[in-house]
Amino acid sequence: MVYSLPGNAQADSFSSVSQHKLQQLARDPQWLNLLHYKQSQSGARGQSYVDDVRFFLSADGKHDALAELQATLQAFYVTPQVSQCQFVARRQWLLEQIPELTTNLPEVKCQAYQEWRGKLKTQRVVLVFASSYLNSPSSMYGHTFLRFDPEGIDQGAPLLSYALNFGAITGENDNGMLYAYRGLVGGYPGLFSAQPYYEKVKEYSRMDNRDLWEYQLNLNDSEIDRMLAHIWELDKINFQYFFFDENCSFRLMELLDVARPGHRLAAQFPLVAIPIDTIRAADQAGMIADVIYRPSNRTKLTDKINQLSSQQQQMALQLAGDINVLSSREFASVAADIQRNIIDVAYSLLRDENNHEARDSTVAKRRFQLLKALNQRSDAAVVETEEASLSRAKLLPPETGHKTGLVGLVTGFEEGVGRGKNAGFVDLEGRIAYHDLLDNIAGYPKDTSLNMGRLVVRLKEGESPQLQRFDLLEITSLSARTAFFKPLSWQVNAGWERQWTEGKDELVAQVNGGAGWTRETLMGGRLFALLKGRLEYNPGFEQNLDIAAGFLAGAFWQQASGNLMIQAEYLDFADGADRSTFQAQYNYVLAENSALRIHFKRTLNDSTGVNEAGVSYRYYY
Repeated sequence: MVYSLPGNAQADSFSSVSQHKLQQLARDPQWLNLLHYKQSQSGARGQSYVDDVRFFLSADGKHDALAELQATLQAFYVTPQVSQCQFVARRQWLLEQIPELTTNLPEVKCQAYQEWRGKLKTQRVVLVFASSYLNSPSSMYGHTFLRFDPEGIDQGAPLLSYALNFGAITGENDNGMLYAYRGLVGGYPGLFSAQPYYEKVKEYSRMDNRDLWEYQLNLNDSEIDRMLAHIWELDKINFQYFFFDENCSFRLMELLDVARPGHRLAAQFPLVAIPIDTIRAADQAGMIADVIYRPSNRTKLTDKINQLSSQQQQMALQLAGDINVLSSREFASVAADIQRNIIDVAYSLLRDENNHEARDSTVAKRRFQLLKALNQRSDAAVVETEEASLSRAKLLPPETGHKTGLVGLVTGFEEGVGRGKNAGFVDLEGRIAYHDLLDNIAGYPKDTSLNMGRLVVRLKEGESPQLQRFDLLEITSLSARTAFFKPLSWQVNAGWERQWTEGKDELVAQVNGGAGWTRETLMGGRLFALLKGRLEYNPGFEQNLDIAAGFLAGAFWQQASGNLMIQAEYLDFADGADRSTFQAQYNYVLAENSALRIHFKRTLNDSTGVNEAGVSYRYYY
């Protein structure tokens, strides 16, 4: 059986393609890549992720790869100028698979596409990772996008390169809660968009204080050509956007699958696509040639501050507030190179503040005066490199950290004060993503915890398995306050957990949050204190739904070998009940993706006290 292409004389001249051949091609992984069909590691397929009818030439193209292949071949003959110039990557692939098309297919000139390619002049593709940003729901786990470097970029800066981003198209008046909800349920369309790289650097590095990691890909010319041809096909094409799976990073894995077929990168993320995990996938596939670190303005400023003595730091703070410090006797007594560094810190501090506050004419004048003073001392100090900043900060590339999924096995005992018995238990723990304050800090931001879908099931002798804890979301930010920066420490958590209430082990639903401050201590430690509020539905309360106010205080130390945290919490409920909790935990790093954790916890619910201790093995995947 053959499939004949109807339409015109040119189509009739085509020698026809056997149905068997078409069926083979419709199952080809690269054809499925070009259609963005859902594929598993085993090669199974379903339907396309694309949610835009303009992307399909067949009415059944979203669900039927063979129908879309047949419609594409037909369109290339019937409407060659429009269809071939719209689907350049499809045309390239079909010419490779069916060589006779080279002579039979109507010849067209796609001027707009050629002009676009000529404008880009791409010789290198870079995968860029922007570090996590807790204040944006869509960027809590970081963000990835592509950069296309033109010819001769090695002789110049890449800031004029073009960056390709995939993101949700949101409403101007959408608030944070609506944004998060719609992003979770796919309520936004997603589009690819391009802009100069310097705009992305300004957005992430300057405005949001996010470090950038640039992963140079080792794609050859033909692979770059395939990727760009397919990107052309996706112009203004809608995808449904989901924060955790069909997001920016997942879409980029699909593009890499098109450029270099065979690795099935997108298929490795059937449920959740955490940006840093996709970087690891590209690295394991051998696609990364080099890594360049681009610290944010805040990171570079912090590095400059740390190079000054305590007395010099205080002088820089004074200078940022009073330009007359430049003429003081104390400032004049400082060496010229140190003077320049002090002025540089004061000027950079005012620039940093200007990024997040309304413009003040007085501050702007002082900043200009500092810039003049800085230029007058331009030869007084050596300019620090970004590599030096990276070395001093002891940062590791994000992909070198532990993986984001977690399974754990906990064994321990529970001692119930007033219950008259002890009970051993085994906990089975799992977490979708991605890092808590006690996990190995290598490759992750310090002082932050972000967990999604943490599940703990407890097994006790003689009892049925029970849900011990399920966290929908837990976020903690404990950045330390300094004389230069005064971030707010905060925490939110929502889910279900076990609480002993009136002698019964109740499963309660809760949402809680708090805000406060964190200070540095000796040996790299942190002290923190937060005022907290909690809304809890507890069957053991007289009024099942109750609210509480209280505080959380503690200390933690983070080291390469392990992390220690001690904390105490007190809550006073509106109906008169109160709850106190003391907890100590230590996490010992065994390897990059494994750890041992020990914990002790004492909880007092009014007159009922429970002690719990345990040790767990944790494996990250």
